[in-house]
Amino acid sequence: MPTIAIHADRALTPFDDITDAVVVIQGSKILAVGPRNRIVLPRGAREIKMPGKTVVPGFVDVHIHGAGGHDVMEASAGALEKIAATVARHGTTSFVATTVTASPDDTIRSVEEIARYISQQHETDDTRAEVLGM
Repeated sequence: MPTIAIHADRALTPFDDITDAVVVIQGSKILAVGPRNRIVLPRGAREIKMPGKTVVPGFVDVHIHGAGGHDVMEASAGALEKIAATVARHGTTSFVATTVTASPDDTIRSVEEIARYISQQHETDDTRAEVLGM
């Protein structure tokens, strides 16, 4: 599994605002975050330079009806996949699917499909955002 080191002018964590930062990633795990002069890069790490950029944790959207031309009320795995892929491209790593006021039948159908999608979303390894709930 390749190791990646992202160099940025700044990195924000829940605890620190780090200048001249490096974030070391291996697979899906962050191995280290800190000032460039304090982090020892693993041998063979692929280095990515991001001058003028800030690295931040992924965003969690707690109220979203849709994205990418789709709405959670569509009640289809395809619509949810498109929403999850679209928001992931903009830095959102997870979200809460939010329904709208609708008939009981439409709401139940949407909730059932969202629940089904949530239970199966970890069966693929891709770059979509995770649906946390509804």
